[in-house]
Amino acid sequence: MPRQAKPLPLQRNPLGDQVYAALHGMLARGELDGARLTETRLAADLGISRTPVREALARLRQEGVLDATPRGKSLARLARGDLDEILEMRTVLDPFIAARAAERATPEGVARLRQALQAEIEAKDGERFAHANHDFRAALLELCGNRRLADTARRFDGQIQPLRRATLADADSRAVVVRHHRKLVAAIARGDAREAETVMQALMTLARKATLALAEEQRSHA
Repeated sequence: MPRQAKPLPLQRNPLGDQVYAALHGMLARGELDGARLTETRLAADLGISRTPVREALARLRQEGVLDATPRGKSLARLARGDLDEILEMRTVLDPFIAARAAERATPEGVARLRQALQAEIEAKDGERFAHANHDFRAALLELCGNRRLADTARRFDGQIQPLRRATLADADSRAVVVRHHRKLVAAIARGDAREAETVMQALMTLARKATLALAEEQRSHA
């Protein structure tokens, strides 16, 4: 019988992955809000060729983070139904991620969480808090030890990033996040997966209410 050809291994583009991660970070920090995203501009800003930028933008468009426009790409506008579905997915995924982080916690990972939490505590405004919150999220996703799960979570994060940052502009909302993050870090540090899951579930429930309320407010003023 003829020998079957072996399937070619899938190759990942390290630079494309780095650009993709960089754009996610820029979205989280609000550095791309309100801007038309073009290959030329981003390639110049990042000091690289347009090809990896084009690949990263295509991935973000496939994930629903960006919309195509005649002048390039812009942040996607979510319908109410889309937003409901994304927030529902986060209430399912994030508690599981928190539990896995507790089960797989390392001293280095916990140290990163504590450092990001301290930055959140010390942040004096929404912009600085958003930076610290992004670092906390990145540390948590890394600690969960599941790349595909982390990629899925980042995808949903990117789709609602402007709304997430807008809620963090409110001091009361930031205080709620810090209070839950304190409990979450403590649970992860002692390896208590059940408590980490419970804390994250509570935070996601509150975040969902706040995000939907803000979306309704924005629509009423549109």
